[in-house]
Amino acid sequence: MESDVSKKLLAGEQVELWPSTRGGKNWPHAAFNPETGLLYANTQHMASLYRFVPLEPFAAGMRYPNL
Repeated sequence: MESDVSKKLLAGEQVELWPSTRGGKNWPHAAFNPETGLLYANTQHMASLYRFVPLEPFAAGMRYPNL
């Protein structure tokens, strides 16, 4: 099932995604303090704008995808 966001991307619209491909919580480790009940997590709060761009056919000697 497609989401509204994927439908917009496929229609050529630009979308904002949270977190970006570099954001969220993945690593390094989180730390929990049992005395305060707090969890400390290193996160990145960063969005990115995405849209599909047409790709040119591969050409030897050129960077691919040729953006």
